[in-house]
Amino acid sequence: AGGYAALGGPPKDPDAVDGRGVTLSLTVNYLGTAREGTLKVTATRTGGGKSVAFVTIRCEDDKGNPIAEGVGTFRRFQREG
Repeated sequence: AGGYAALGGPPKDPDAVDGRGVTLSLTVNYLGTAREGTLKVTATRTGGGKSVAFVTIRCEDDKGNPIAEGVGTFRRFQREG
């Protein structure tokens, strides 16, 4: 989710290798345990520029309890041509 927030969403072809960028750093803090149910992950781009994006990530269970939070830094590659 963090990479997609940094890169502008998933690739158009779900079977293609996504070479639009790389993870420079990723830190995850685990806050709870999920044993069943559905998890919701939200990623938000919080800053950056042309080639680097900063993202916050939050995972919670279906009751809204926090499961994990993270921050990531991603490098986007410029398209050629």
